[in-house]
This record gives sequence, C-alpha cells and structure tokens, in this order.
Amino acid sequence: MNGSESTREQFYLYDCPSLGITKTDPQFAAWHLKNYVLAMTYAMDMPRASRRRYLDVGCGSGYGTEILSTLFDVSIGLDSDPKALIYAEKMHRRNERLVYFEGDAATDGLEWSREEFPPPFNFCTMIEFIEHLPAESAERLFDKLAMVMSPDGLLVITTPISRTTTGLNPENRFH
Repeated sequence: MNGSESTREQFYLYDCPSLGITKTDPQFAAWHLKNYVLAMTYAMDMPRASRRRYLDVGCGSGYGTEILSTLFDVSIGLDSDPKALIYAEKMHRRNERLVYFEGDAATDGLEWSREEFPPPFNFCTMIEFIEHLPAESAERLFDKLAMVMSPDGLLVITTPISRTTTGLNPENRFH
C-alpha cells in the first residue's frame, strides 16, 4: 500500500465541494466517532504532564486527530491519502499545535518525526486502520512505533468486528 492507492474508506464530517467530498452517512460517522471518544477517555486518564505528544496513525480526514489534539501539547496526524489530508488541513486544523503529514507509516517509517517533531510520543492511536495493512507491514509498523514511543506511552488500537460493521459498509472487504 502506498500513498497513491488508498485501501481505506474515509470518513468526512462536513461537505467540502471544492474537493468533491460529501459528508459521511451519520450512522457510519457515529461508529467512527465513538472510537475516538474511547481513546479520549484513555488520554484523559493520563497525568497532564504525560500528555505532550500525540500521533494518530491512519488519521484519514483528521476529525479524530483534531478532537484529541485539545489534550496534547503537539498532535500529529499521519495518512497516505493526499485528498484526505487536504481535507484535514482545511476542515480539521483549528489550532497551531496540530499538524498533518502524508506518509505510509508501515513502509516510509516515521522519519519525518525526527526533525520537526522528534520522539518520543506519549500517546498514539490507530483507529480502524490496522486491518487495512498486510501482516508484514503491520509488524514493521509496530517495530517503528516501539522506537518512537516513550517507554510509558499508550497505544490505542480499534478494529471493526465484521458481523457488526459489514452492514454499515458491505462493500468494504476489510470489515
């Protein structure tokens, strides 16, 4: 999987005619938002001093990254879909502590973080993302995350359960 081919569905909270984007069905939107609310509860349980750097791998259109960015000093959204990132910059970048980067975390690695935003990251999310990676790419990604996360960092991963999500998006072969 590379930046030119997206194997993921994207969730859009708002219409964006200039990008040809129509907002996502409300039922599908609620499914995705609840996962970021879950991640937020974990983040809020962390001591404030530990909430420095947040990384959202597979951030998509950026809605969840923006939600959680209010809790951290620096928040970074990473995705391989350029159109989703343009949308994220336009619709979900309402504070200066939040930035989005294009890249495939499993193949490109997280080298971009070393210059402007050096590790460690205290909190990382992969919301409805890991199931889109081949097993070997997922293994590489976990190895890379182990190198950039703080020893006491927290990684929150959600993945769909086919029998409950297939009805929301039946043509998605990953669910």
